[in-house]
Parts: sequence; structure tokens; C-alpha cells
Amino acid sequence: MIQLQGDSRDMREVEISLKGLIFYILKYWKNILAGMLICALGLSGFKYYKDSKTAQIADTSYGESTGKELSNQEIEYLNSLYVYVQNLRSFNDERKDSLIMKIDPNNAVREDISYLIRVEDPSEIDGIKQAYEQALKGIALSSYVSGNTGIPMQDIIETVSSSVFFSNTDSLTASISVGILSDSVDNSEKVVAEVNEFLCDKSRQLNENGCGHELIPVGESIYQGPDAGVLASQTQYSAEIQSRNRSVLDIEANLDEEHLEYYSSLSNGGSTGAQTETTSQTYKAVSLRSLAKYLLLGLFIGMFLVCGLYAVIYIFANRIDEDDDIDGVYGLLLLGVIPGRDYGKLLYKLRNIGKRTFDFDESIGLAAARVGAIARKETITKLGIIGCGIKKNTEKVAGELSVFLKKYGIEAVIIDDPLYNPDSVEQLRGLEHVILLEKIGVTHRVEVWNEKEMITKLGIKLDGIIIAG
Repeated sequence: MIQLQGDSRDMREVEISLKGLIFYILKYWKNILAGMLICALGLSGFKYYKDSKTAQIADTSYGESTGKELSNQEIEYLNSLYVYVQNLRSFNDERKDSLIMKIDPNNAVREDISYLIRVEDPSEIDGIKQAYEQALKGIALSSYVSGNTGIPMQDIIETVSSSVFFSNTDSLTASISVGILSDSVDNSEKVVAEVNEFLCDKSRQLNENGCGHELIPVGESIYQGPDAGVLASQTQYSAEIQSRNRSVLDIEANLDEEHLEYYSSLSNGGSTGAQTETTSQTYKAVSLRSLAKYLLLGLFIGMFLVCGLYAVIYIFANRIDEDDDIDGVYGLLLLGVIPGRDYGKLLYKLRNIGKRTFDFDESIGLAAARVGAIARKETITKLGIIGCGIKKNTEKVAGELSVFLKKYGIEAVIIDDPLYNPDSVEQLRGLEHVILLEKIGVTHRVEVWNEKEMITKLGIKLDGIIIAG
């Protein structure tokens, strides 16, 4: 909301039109595209320069230390290969330390809990069942339990299973079953407590949102002993680890002496983890994929900055808009809206979808007809057309309107800038009726209010307003 500032005590807040804001920004689409291109080229150019320097450093450093030179393509390939191998080893380390690998398959703990969902309206059971399925099958449950127990989310995903199914007895109930696999009873109880709390929170949310139902705990059981499923998972994970280790050995065995020397130099000094990534980036050659990413990022940043700039201008410029509630905000009768140079263009058509539109001559004729109807009722023979910047912005509209008004026997007197020109104020003193003619996007809202207040104090009747694009 914008509070109009001025001398009138009758001023009201003007609500910002989202539609008006969007089309105001789109009106400057050429500037938006220019800003996007400038940011995209600037950001991608900076990335290109930076990668060129790092590639040059990598090639020079290796040549100085070994007396050999590798091409940029060879360096890029070996760096990528090294990062790939490090990722394989890192994944294997994570897999070895996972909860499923720590469970003793001969002494596993499995706990099962079950709930009953009961509704009064059979038509609601499907929606509530789907809501529970989405909560249990997605990451919501895993994230909740992991956050409250400190157990890694991947371990929760691998050790907690769930199902939601309809009851065979009637159409008013469904069942929830959750199974928890753990390495100890204590850890299992922690997870069970968080699962119960999660389901209770979900039930409360659904009821608050109008999905009335009852979530009833049915049973809870715990088993400790041999578990074939755990053994099968561990066997599968061990096979995956061995397969990755063989892949690493095959990759390194296939490198020739010169490439192996450079590849080995990446690991010298104990560079692992974050250091490995930094080393890889230091030697990385210019990448088209990286440039494309920065190009897209630059396009997005450019669009955001330019659109944000025009949004700020639209909000704080506080100028009249064709979407303004003229009667509600200004207390004036809208006599007509005259289209501007954008008439018939795509943005104009989109903005006026569902509305009947008129061209320049038709709009002038309709506005003059409305003024003529008022003139006949009020027996007006002389009428003032006043506004801010008529000579600069709406002189053509004022001239055409004067011609049309002559057909109705009305002499039109065009008075420009009465707020800022003392001579124009003197012209007003001989008039009894006036209308306002203002330019969309140019005249400030407060100027309309000040003109209205000045006319009222001069004892002149203000019959309405025409706004021109």
C-alpha cells in the first residue's frame, strides 16, 4: 500500500496492482534483455579468464617440476579422473561406516509399530491415506528422525520401512505399519519414539486442515536375533565396495608412465577431501560446461537486477496507472482511457484480455460523448481541460478532444500545468466546469489530488478525469 502525501485530508491509500507492476516491468523488455546479456557475458568472461589462468598455472607448474609438458586436454582428463577416483573411495568409506554394515546379522534388532486410521466420512479415507503415504515415503520422516536423533539421514532411509494400506473390514479405516532395523535396543527405541512423535504431529496437522480422522496406536513388537535381510544387504554392499575398488585399480593400472607421474603428483603432500577438490580446480582447464553454468547464472542475475530496479521505480514513483481505482481513490468520474503508442501490440493485448478495447479515435469520441452528456445536463458551453504537462505529454489528445467537443457546442479551453504556472491559475478563474487530462505513468498521484483540491477551493466544478497512455 502507498500513502499519498499532500495537503488534502481526504487522501486514501493506493493498493499496488500486481498486474500493473508486472506489465510495467515487461514494458522495458528490451532493457531487461540487455541487462541479462551484459551480466551473462561479464560473468562468463570472468570465469573464462580465471580458468585460463589456472590452466596456464597448472601446465607451467607441472612442466617446471618434471621437465615434461602435458596438453590442457590431458591435464583436464587426469584431474577429472583423479576427482572421480577420490569420489569412489569416499563413497566406499561412507558405505563401510553406514549403520546397515554395523548391524550384527546374527543379533539384529527389528521393531514394528502399527496404527489404525479411522474416519467418519468414507470419502475422506483416500486423501488421508495418500497424505500419510507421502509423509512416510518421502524425506520428511527421515529428515525429522535424523534431526532429532543425530543418526545420518541415509542410515534412516536404509533402516526404516513403512506401508499404508486399506483395512479389509470396512471403508472407514486404513492401517499404518512401520519397521525399524537397528544395531541395539536403545537405538531402536530412540527411532521408534521419534516416529511416533512424527505421526502424531502429522495427524494433528491434518485435523487442523479439515481432514478429520483418528490415529489409534494398535501395537508394537520387538525382535532380536538373526536377520537374513541384513545379511543380504551387507553382502550386496560389500560386493559394490569390492567392485569400486577393482575399478580404481584398473584405472590406475591403465595409465602410462608420464600420465601416472602427473596423476601421482596430485596426491603428494596428503591432499585429500577439500584439499583434493582445491588442487583439482587449480589445475582444471577451461570447461565449456562451467562456462555454460556461469552464462545461465549471469542471465538470471541480470534479469533479477533489472526487474528489481523497475519494480522499485514503479512502487516509489507513485504515478497514476490505468489499473487505479479512479473513483475509489480520487473520488472522480473516469470519463475515458485513451490508448498510447502500444495500442494493438502484444503486451497491450495481454493486459486487456477479456476487455473490449478501442483505438485512439474511438476512445476520444467516447470520452467526448460522455463529456457532452454531462454538458447537456449541466448546460455547459465552456469547459476547461487541465492537466500536468499537457503541452509535453498529451497535447495531441487535448487537441483532438477539443475538436470533438465543438460538435457538442462546447468551447474547450486547454490549461497546462495549473499547479506550477501562475498564468494558468488566472485562466481558471473564468471557468465554472473543468475536466482533468493526465498521462499514465507520468503524472504523480499526489498531483491529481492537489489539482482537485485547488479546483475545489476556486469554486469550480470538476466533472471527471481522462487518462491517456
